[in-house]
Amino acid sequence: MSDFENIKTSQESGLAVLLDMDPYVAVCVQSRIADSRKPEEVKVNAKYLCDWIDAAVFVNSMEGNVKVVAFPEGCLQGFPDEGLGSMHPDIYYKDVAIDVPGEFTDMLGEAARRNNTYVLAQARVRLPEFKRYYFNSAFMISPRGKVVYKCYKHAVYPAEPSTVPHDVLKKWLKAYGEDSLFPVARTEIGNFGGVICFERDFPESARGYALNGAEILYMLSGLEPRVARGIWDLQSRSRALDNTCFVLAPNCGPFYSDVSMKDWKPGFICGGRSMIVDYFGGVLAQTLDTQESFVASPINIEALRHHRATSGRFNPLLNLRTELYTGIYKEPLYPANRVPRTRPERERILSETKKVLRKKGIIR
Repeated sequence: MSDFENIKTSQESGLAVLLDMDPYVAVCVQSRIADSRKPEEVKVNAKYLCDWIDAAVFVNSMEGNVKVVAFPEGCLQGFPDEGLGSMHPDIYYKDVAIDVPGEFTDMLGEAARRNNTYVLAQARVRLPEFKRYYFNSAFMISPRGKVVYKCYKHAVYPAEPSTVPHDVLKKWLKAYGEDSLFPVARTEIGNFGGVICFERDFPESARGYALNGAEILYMLSGLEPRVARGIWDLQSRSRALDNTCFVLAPNCGPFYSDVSMKDWKPGFICGGRSMIVDYFGGVLAQTLDTQESFVASPINIEALRHHRATSGRFNPLLNLRTELYTGIYKEPLYPANRVPRTRPERERILSETKKVLRKKGIIR
């Protein structure tokens, strides 16, 4: 059977497979973002997210069973390693990066358990195989309170000090294998993959998750001026249509320099407009401002599966002629295994890549 026909529940979730799935409610929370500079401040943010889970389920359960609550990038730690006065990566690794699973996901897991819902969130995390380097991870917690899924951001802005798998590709593949690059969470409410912020600019990531069986793309956050220019809406809707997937797109609310929320964080604005999109690229729900809020919509996975199985026109996955595209990516452009950690280091690599593109006549 194909991945679309043989949907299996993650063994870690310990939940039964529902062959005929009723529609359920998904919620995207546009939460405030507050920088954490030590573990006790991460704990403050984790408690705040737990309160949001309780509220989101309480309010939206009047419409139906709330089965997933999704948060934006920065929800647990903020962005103290980016922007003005940013932390050194070594200090961030020691004081702010977290283990997943760990203390803070246990807190979210308790909220997921008492509300009988999945939770999607993000954190910059430590991995035992990579000392000193931390990675940007989206993760899923089951209604049993356990982490059942993790994926990792594959593209970062020059100012982002977090490491991506491509930066350490040789060691990453040796440690985790190629299947770790676009993993999919198979649950009884559908199959999920995660696309984080700048990664939205690369259709290949969303397609990678879709071809591994994803039915719902968790596409979190986008920094301005992308929202104001319409790029946020365009990408969320395009990735849904391109891959015949639902898209859950929670964006960040207001930014604060610390968890006291007394001072705003200069230079960080995400523009809000959190949204949920269906597999035709239609907007099911969307906020219209930058304040703390949420959007909610019913998700009908059975309808998506029926469409995928019967449509010959509006399902690009059925018409994908993969042999045509392999040659495009045969030669590397952005070099792997360089492990940059600062903006100047990443910008030097971008300069090298520009030279390659000029040599090929791609840019002038």
